[in-house]
Amino acid sequence: MAEFFGSPTSGLGFRISTEAAKMNMSLVWGAIVVASVTGSVAYALLVQIERRAAFWHPSVREGRAT
Repeated sequence: MAEFFGSPTSGLGFRISTEAAKMNMSLVWGAIVVASVTGSVAYALLVQIERRAAFWHPSVREGRAT
């Protein structure tokens, strides 16, 4: 999992892996929540950017109520 969040010696994935090995589950779940929220917010922002940048594309126009 560490390879998904930065280097194998730091980052959220590294923290999750090492703390899970130490059975520090509160920190593990906290890091998972942070990663989930960060990913969801990043996805929502990218969707908004795509809608504004590619307003002309049929896939974007189909999603709007006209």
